[in-house]
Amino acid sequence: MITIVLVLTALTTLASTDRAVSVEANQRAPSVNAQRRAHCDRGWVFYEKRCYSFSTSKELYANAVAYCTEKGSSLVEFEGPSDESWVWLQSRVRGFEVLWIGIVYSNINGTTEYVGLSTGKKAKYQNWDGEQKQNGSPAMCPALTNRITWMNYSSTAANTERACDNGWLPYKNHCYWFSSSPDTFHYAVINCSEKGSKLLEIKDATEEKWVLLQSRIRGYSLVWIGLTDVVDDGQ
Repeated sequence: MITIVLVLTALTTLASTDRAVSVEANQRAPSVNAQRRAHCDRGWVFYEKRCYSFSTSKELYANAVAYCTEKGSSLVEFEGPSDESWVWLQSRVRGFEVLWIGIVYSNINGTTEYVGLSTGKKAKYQNWDGEQKQNGSPAMCPALTNRITWMNYSSTAANTERACDNGWLPYKNHCYWFSSSPDTFHYAVINCSEKGSKLLEIKDATEEKWVLLQSRIRGYSLVWIGLTDVVDDGQ
């Protein structure tokens, strides 16, 4: 597992965990007084208009993303070598060797890119170790290593969660499949049934945010859910 770093803006936050470290960011604006004092909440560290929280728990990538989301922040996304070096130093001081990074390998309109989890846009800054960038796939997630370079790690390595078939994404003991086919509700139900599954039924706000995030990085604006009315089914 890898450590987690969380980030908040205007006071950005960073959190880290020991499985793989992940960084989380939140755009919540602080008060005027907080801005003047460059103040972060207890347990967060201030750097360049952001607050960072380093978690001591190690998580799988999907769990790290959920962990950050629950705290109203996101995994760290580096703007350049300056904040990357600072995060690396802070992590080393705390004994962390590998940290999750908040970008994912995504296929958008037929083009594969690494995009930021918080924006859904191509990551402007990337710092891959050798040919690591070419090893990208939805099952691999980037992490900052003790060499201050990025490497891809399996998102399900040492996973205690349910194993998912190829093309499916694991999250909290369930497997999710994101279709690029713009089906009607009726055919979406049939499509899921043929795969031995069913349309998504949201269980809580955390799952909803995770699905929204995964949909956004794939360029989807609307997603069917497994709820209908009695009269106008799927209308």
